[in-house]
Amino acid sequence: MRKRTSFANWDELAASFRGLGGLLDNVTMRQSNGSRGLFAIDPSRPVRIHIPDGILVRIEDIQSSRDALTIKPGASYSDAAREFFERYHGFTSWTGGGRESAEWFLKGLYRLPQPIKQALAEEFAVARLDVLPDELDILTQFIDSRAIRKNGQRVLMPVIELVNHAPWGLSYGTELAGITLEGMTKSEVFARYSINDTWKKFLTYGFVSPERFAFSQTFSAEPKNGAKPINLRAAASERKSLPDGLISPLVSAKDGRIDISFLLLGDRKNPANPAAVFRHNVKPHLDANAEEFFETVLFMNRLKFFKLLQTAEGHSGEMVEMLRKAARLQLEALASCWVGAWSTEKSALV
Repeated sequence: MRKRTSFANWDELAASFRGLGGLLDNVTMRQSNGSRGLFAIDPSRPVRIHIPDGILVRIEDIQSSRDALTIKPGASYSDAAREFFERYHGFTSWTGGGRESAEWFLKGLYRLPQPIKQALAEEFAVARLDVLPDELDILTQFIDSRAIRKNGQRVLMPVIELVNHAPWGLSYGTELAGITLEGMTKSEVFARYSINDTWKKFLTYGFVSPERFAFSQTFSAEPKNGAKPINLRAAASERKSLPDGLISPLVSAKDGRIDISFLLLGDRKNPANPAAVFRHNVKPHLDANAEEFFETVLFMNRLKFFKLLQTAEGHSGEMVEMLRKAARLQLEALASCWVGAWSTEKSALV
């Protein structure tokens, strides 16, 4: 007789998780405003969740059907880890709304009016908008919205991925064995999924959230004064950390071009930061008119979102409204930038 491929309730899931070495301290799963999340049982005590390495599953080892998410045969996991993964996703996550959400988001993009899809493809390099999403597309979107990088590999992390996002949420601990999320919370547990901005989070996770930073889209510059061409990418994951939660891009010379992994273009907390980070960490590598380059990139990024809003005029629908909200919030963050030496203790936009 085949084993039941779903947990009966949260308590059964939690017991199985702990049996595999997982830690769940002062936390339970609840529904709130139609959304599932994890909550502190006692708000006066910290919550702590720890996932051991043995039940972190590499994304290349995952396979899906409409009704199940499983680990591929031959992948190196224990039988207990395989069973937990299948029963976990049979209870929540994949069959508990995750697959449905991924499919809804991709089909929402597919059904957008053609002028909006054209703008997304041309201005933001959003791919496959004219192709009805298949099972692989849905699985990829589901994984991209939940995967975390650990020891150079992207993995799915059960239980912790049930925590919803907030810009001020707790940070994942990935430095030691496994993955940990811990801290104080008044009620629901929130995590900051990534440092990415509103626009990237919308495309990755399928929700709209006001974020502190705005980062650049891709941009290429061919200076006419004999300076090296510049290739600006949109890879905020390639960075070095600075004080106060700031990050700086990686800059290198490749094949006669200057490669910049990204640019910080807006900071709601302190709008003087983007220009300061650029001047200290990027400008010394450039032999073109650096200040003009920064202002041109900022202008072109703002223009892209204004064009998108203009294209969306006269169209309606839930996905169109999400796009409008994401573009407006991104523009607010992009407006949180000035080139002078002034600073502020509090942004007027949040």
